[in-house]
Amino acid sequence: MHDSDASVHRLLGPNGRAVPAIDKEFPGVVTGNEVDRAALGARVFGDRDALVRLEAIVHPLVRQDTKRFLLQAARRGAKLVALDVPLLFEGGLWREVDFILVTSAPRFLQLQRALRRPGMNADKLHGIVARQTSDTVRRRHADLVLSTGQPRGVTLRLLRRALGEAKNRPARCWPPRAYVPKRKL
Repeated sequence: MHDSDASVHRLLGPNGRAVPAIDKEFPGVVTGNEVDRAALGARVFGDRDALVRLEAIVHPLVRQDTKRFLLQAARRGAKLVALDVPLLFEGGLWREVDFILVTSAPRFLQLQRALRRPGMNADKLHGIVARQTSDTVRRRHADLVLSTGQPRGVTLRLLRRALGEAKNRPARCWPPRAYVPKRKL
């Protein structure tokens, strides 16, 4: 599985590939050899132009990480790959996958969970949610919606069902032809 959020953390972390460009674009947010995420957040949230500049640095690098992951998986002959992409719809990647599983919980629970994150507050959360594709639209595009507001056992059963459905779905995008090694004759 490729986790886009984990990719961002690596890119902004110690010696991350995004650190030099972010340091140049947003002086003062790099401490040592890593991005101070709180300082960067304070600089870009609420400033649409700054956020666009940050996304122009980070998103292409995450996309490169995703492509690298897909290439490695194709070379291994993986029958199924999973991409955990919070901005799947915003970035247009939803057009490049065979099966979309959307995780969703009741709105009050989503907000409650998000507000428990370190450094999160109501204003910051409102700004983030305002830029995201709505839950209604995500659900409409989903092949399957996994409710994460239910007990863990129910969620795991639904996840197993989703994996079964994904495995049985005719592939349109996976494996990408450009990644599949040519057979030796």
